[in-house]
Amino acid sequence: MNYGHVSYTSHDDHTEIHLLFPTDLFERLCVVHNVQLDVLTEASVQTLFVDVLGKWQHGAVSTEDLSSIANFLWTKIDKQTELASRLIDAAELSYYIRHAKDERTSATLSQFVARLASFYKPKQDVD
Repeated sequence: MNYGHVSYTSHDDHTEIHLLFPTDLFERLCVVHNVQLDVLTEASVQTLFVDVLGKWQHGAVSTEDLSSIANFLWTKIDKQTELASRLIDAAELSYYIRHAKDERTSATLSQFVARLASFYKPKQDVD
């Protein structure tokens, strides 16, 4: 399956970041959780996201891999949910980490991390 790639372009300095999708990692997660890619449900997206988010919080997954997976998963669900909002937060981490050069972007980055932590915490014991 082609998962594509993620590109971010800074409007401030016109730098571009290209992230390759971590296919091996993502497909291993799907196998572990018995998730069929052609039948991704919101529940299976949440299961995959919580797993990769936990791995990221423990340093086992890079920010770039978390961002790429979150971006892909976001395309598969209803956009009007808390899950979708947290997926976008995670998808944008790579960009904001590299561009936290002022108080506004640093505050946005901090908000993303805090929201991801609060989303993950109640789910870590459930999944």
